[in-house]
Amino acid sequence: MRIAGFDHTSRTILIAFVIVGATSLTAVAQESRLPEGGKLPPYSRVFPIDGDRSPSERVQMPRNGLPNIMLTGYWPPTNEMLRQFSDNPEQNPGGWVGENWEGRGYNIYAFFPEFPGGLGQGEGDFEVDYQDTSDDWWPLVDLLDPIAIITFGRAGDDYDWELEMRLRNLASWYDDYAAPLQPTPSPPDSSVPASFVRQSSLPLQEIVDAVDAAVPSINPYVDTTGYAGAFLCEYIAYHGTWYHDLHADPEDPAFNVAAGHIHVGSLVSLPNAVLAVEVSVRTLTDYLDSQLYLPGDLNCDETVDVADIAPFVLALVDSDAYVAAYPECKLRNADMDDDLAVNGNDIQPFVDLLLYIPPDETPPTPAPSFATAPTPVSTTSLTMTSTVATDDETPPVEYYFWTNPFVTFPGHTGTWQEDTTYIDVSLVPNTSYTYVVRARDSVIPVPNQTPFSIPGTGSTYVETPSGIQDVSITDTSIEVIALGTFTNPIEGDTGLYFSWELLDETPIGNSGWVATDATVTAGGLTAGMTYRFRVISRNRDGQTDPAGEATAVFTTE
Repeated sequence: MRIAGFDHTSRTILIAFVIVGATSLTAVAQESRLPEGGKLPPYSRVFPIDGDRSPSERVQMPRNGLPNIMLTGYWPPTNEMLRQFSDNPEQNPGGWVGENWEGRGYNIYAFFPEFPGGLGQGEGDFEVDYQDTSDDWWPLVDLLDPIAIITFGRAGDDYDWELEMRLRNLASWYDDYAAPLQPTPSPPDSSVPASFVRQSSLPLQEIVDAVDAAVPSINPYVDTTGYAGAFLCEYIAYHGTWYHDLHADPEDPAFNVAAGHIHVGSLVSLPNAVLAVEVSVRTLTDYLDSQLYLPGDLNCDETVDVADIAPFVLALVDSDAYVAAYPECKLRNADMDDDLAVNGNDIQPFVDLLLYIPPDETPPTPAPSFATAPTPVSTTSLTMTSTVATDDETPPVEYYFWTNPFVTFPGHTGTWQEDTTYIDVSLVPNTSYTYVVRARDSVIPVPNQTPFSIPGTGSTYVETPSGIQDVSITDTSIEVIALGTFTNPIEGDTGLYFSWELLDETPIGNSGWVATDATVTAGGLTAGMTYRFRVISRNRDGQTDPAGEATAVFTTE
């Protein structure tokens, strides 16, 4: 939170208070009515208005074909900060600025009550009254078909710009000022259960970021856990999200892209509140542009290609004929230079767009993994195979096998290769190695690469014994030991397996798996008989080199 005029000590005290005493970042909304006639802020102005006409009866709709954005306010500062967007000359003698505001392509309408008797119910549009709010709401949205809605309400005595995430369809509300004191009906929305929660569809974080950057003395945030107060603020806020959900289908003629509510702290100065409104609405219009328009798509097929040439020419030479021929399309899609006019200046940007070949920014798919995990080939080499990744736009696909640097014994990083199989050589026997693999396309100058795969691990073979030596021989036994050097002899399942047989290969016995330095005794033999001994080795992972074996022949006494 940044509040103008707070020194370091004050900030420290405030932070400590928030940490110790706050349970959420929710502004204290006006949850019940203030006493009728409460004092207005010094900046408030009150204009007499014709109370016999509803807002829908007096709105003058410009025939500019632009979509409308609807804003509403209640107690100050939320009424005063919206005044420039009121098209009612009684409330805004300075003149309506909302028609095609800032050339952005949207009409901005604001509606709010006046408070000639001080805070309370007020008079005019959207009085702080459940029945008046509903009576004004539905005819007005039917008239405006708002593409977006922001309802505003006053929060507590703070500097907050609180964007409400969740709005409720309550059955019980705080009483308003005039009978009937509760909404009729209550809950207002019979299509869903009581206490049903609808969500804001505003670009919440974008508005927070923009207001935070432009108005340092305001504290903008999104309230994701609380609610909007169970009084008129939440009531009208629910109407906004309710209307959005009714018209959220892009095929709906009254399509509504976004609606939501902002609570404004009563301590926010009027200039800062006006600025924050403008920043919020600019952010909203940018978001609407991203959702509504596709420049160059004049036949409404959501692509820009040669099929758009004829409708573009028609829009250029006779916009009325274009609108008649393509009633579901948007003439603004022909405004290629974004100056809100369709004319000769749009021709070159349209041609450039047609000829434009978008860069390939997509890496091959699917991202590779190990089809075959690292597997020993010899005591000094491992082989591994990646799954196949494809890229239709910029082939061929290449693969890069990389030794994970976070393991104890790194191997060797390969080079980019088209082959999905990689063999790493000059490794250490009976040692574990971990690899990852990624793929890339052939985009120039910087190919698109996939993320690295989940690691795969394998171990080289242990050395094969170089021979077998007898330790002792009797008439009924032969004791032997394997010759040779074995790397990492005590790691994992590393070991030797001895077997003995007659010269005609009739098996006699075996030792089972034993340590590499173990002596093995073959007992119960026949005197004067010759026996062939064999020994094989296995690595730390229990893998045996099928080509590795040592043999020797010994004769009992």
